[in-house]
Amino acid sequence: MGGGNFDPAAFVDRQMEELKESLELSDDQEKQVSEIITAGFETMRKAREEMQDGDREAMREKMQQMREEQTEKIKAVLTEEQFVKYEEIQAERRERMRQGGGGQGGPQN
Repeated sequence: MGGGNFDPAAFVDRQMEELKESLELSDDQEKQVSEIITAGFETMRKAREEMQDGDREAMREKMQQMREEQTEKIKAVLTEEQFVKYEEIQAERRERMRQGGGGQGGPQN
């Protein structure tokens, strides 16, 4: 799958900057969400490595399940209003990726 010069820490930092600003996270929320995203990112990275040569459909399903679990953990940290905004941000990010924008690098503004 290759990541080139993809920097996971920078990816998490960019995502957290966007979420902190958009959702107006408290310091405690920021810490918790950052931990959830970092742990989820590591779990998905390991799963991708383990399943690299395996069934792509099974991998897609496993990744979807992991994303749903991560979303539930984040939902538990956010207020209802923040979670609605979070879902909107995630939908926009998915759309950017679908259109070839990557969503992992480059300016997000």
